[in-house]
Amino acid sequence: MSSILNLPGAGTLPQLAKQASELSKQYEAIKEPYESAVKLAKQYKEMIKPLEGIMELARKQSQIYRGAVDLQETVTHNLKSYMTEQKVNQQQLAEALGLNASTVSQKMTKRVNWTLDDIEKASEFFKVNPEALVAGSGFEPETSGL
Repeated sequence: MSSILNLPGAGTLPQLAKQASELSKQYEAIKEPYESAVKLAKQYKEMIKPLEGIMELARKQSQIYRGAVDLQETVTHNLKSYMTEQKVNQQQLAEALGLNASTVSQKMTKRVNWTLDDIEKASEFFKVNPEALVAGSGFEPETSGL
């Protein structure tokens, strides 16, 4: 029997029928597992829908936590800068804040967080606005004095 359409690589009608039959068998072999996988994917998607709100809340809390950590680091950095600039040691800062030197050391090493009261007292001690202690880069603490 001659090749259909006389195209290179085109088989005879019986060869094409055989190939079609094999493709049909392959399709049947994967049809059920594929449909099962699609069904499972849909079920999974439905199961995680209620978790999306929880996941979004967790992302927001993580951002808030990172912001708080960044703020603590910024306060520590700015206090160290003022201490160096004004030649103040941790003991002197501790006395100004009404804390013991050990607590100030823990705050400087980020084991204990700075409080708003600490920031207010430190700003009075260094004669700067509290914003100068909490501001990140781009803020000029030296020009923000009281």
